[in-house]
Formats: sequence, C-alpha cells, structure tokens
Amino acid sequence: MSGPGRASIPSFIKWTPDLYWGQIKTAFRDQANFVRSLGLEGKEEAVDWELTVKDFGWSDSDDKWDGKEGVEYRHPDQIPYRRSHDYEELEDRLAYAREVLPKLEELFETQVMTPEFLNMWGNFEHACGFIHSCYFALDDLGEERRSLTNKLLARRRHRWFSRVMLAFLDAGWPRKQAENEIAQVIQAIITSRKYPTGFGRKWYSAFVKQKKVKVITEEKVASNAADAVTVSYIDVNTGAETMVESTQKISFKRVTNLAPVYNRAHVSVARLKALAGESAEGLPPLIPVPSR
Repeated sequence: MSGPGRASIPSFIKWTPDLYWGQIKTAFRDQANFVRSLGLEGKEEAVDWELTVKDFGWSDSDDKWDGKEGVEYRHPDQIPYRRSHDYEELEDRLAYAREVLPKLEELFETQVMTPEFLNMWGNFEHACGFIHSCYFALDDLGEERRSLTNKLLARRRHRWFSRVMLAFLDAGWPRKQAENEIAQVIQAIITSRKYPTGFGRKWYSAFVKQKKVKVITEEKVASNAADAVTVSYIDVNTGAETMVESTQKISFKRVTNLAPVYNRAHVSVARLKALAGESAEGLPPLIPVPSR
C-alpha cells in the first residue's frame, strides 16, 4: 500500500500461491534427490588404511604429505560411518523417506494441502532431519583408526624384518649375531638420515632400542684407601655389572640393540617364514647381508 509516509512493497515480496508452491517444490526436489542418492558407509571403508596414515600424519616418511593432516575424505553421497549412530533407526528413516517419495511427488503436483499431504510431508521432513544429522555427524573414529594403524604398521614392519633376518640366516649368520648386525645397520641408517624413498626415521626407529650404560674403559684400582670410591660398571660384552674401588672416572656409552619384539625370544624361525611369505608390497629395500 502506497501513500504519504508509506513505502511501497517490493514486487519480489508479493508472492502468489504458485510462487510459494514453486519454492516448496524446489526444496522438496532437493531433499528427494539427496535421499535417493545416499548410501551407507561401512566400517572398513571409514577406517581406511591410506587415509588413516594421512589423516593422523603417521606416514612412514618424514617428508610432509602434500595434503592437509586431520582432514577426513569421504564420498559426498554416503552417510559416514560413526560409532555413535543408531543404525537400526537410520536404516528405518532412510527406508521410509524413500518409500513415500513417489506418493509425495504425486501430492505435490496437485498443490492441495490435504491432511494426508501434510501428515506425509511432515513425516518425510522429520526422517530427513534425522538423516541429515547423521550425514553431518562429527568424526568419532579416532581410536578405531589409531588401533588399526598401529596393527597394520606393526605387521608391515614384521614382514620386512622377517625377510631381512631370513636373508642373514640363509647366509649362515647365527641368530644372535644377525640380530646385533641388523640393529647396528639400522642405527647407522638413522644416524646418516639416508632413507629409502617413502621411508624415514619413524619406520626404522621402531626396530632398535638404545640404552646408556656406564663403562670404565681402563680400570684403575685405588692404591690409597682415602682416594678410593666404590663405583659400578657394566661390561658391554657380557652385560654383567661389577662393583670396584676405583679412582677412574665413569664414562657413558650408548648401546644399540634390536627392539625386544623382534628378537629370537619373541619371533621364531617358523614365524619369520610365515611373515616373509606375505606380500612385499609397500616395504623398503632389504638390508644387504655382509660377508662374514
């Protein structure tokens, strides 16, 4: 209404029933296309190995991944798997929404607000609201991915180590000497930082364990009781600890050993052969076996 002191109503606000129905139909078609296109993501798809490694920044290489860490990648037409979802309820709502679509499409064409239409449309929108909440639910699979990543990485490392150890044993190396040699070579790789492409410190450091030991390289027993102090030292060859009265200063040395999970007490030859028989895909080159 126009007149003195009154602004005229813009023409785009003057909606007719047909314009209202047109807007409602457009919103309904969007919902219908969304519901028809959706699939349900499975747990194995959600907890995916490659994406797990990238999402958590746990790649074997120390090189930066060229994507954003912590970003979830998924198919846009799938409801993502979540531990918190009520899947029985979700499947029921999705089935109902799809079931009533043909009838709703017919009722929309009549453009008559009957009780049947309002009831069915309300239920459809209620089901869609539940589906949307599941579709946009925040990721809660951190622990699942962490667990799977650790298991898969551990198995890959065992597969590689088994191939390395069997190569040494086949060349006639005693198991204990082979373990020590492998540990020293791996530590040398870590120290030099000369890693194979696609692998880095994170991969190799899992195979070795270093400890600091006290050593007295030149034992000097005190001749004067007043100068003597009781010290202990560890023989780096036998591992035995000895108490002596000495005036010699204690020095420290880092000793590298194979991580316990890979030594002969934990991994039998039969187990080595079984793991070595699995695929070599995704493993770094083997350590060359030196001549004895």
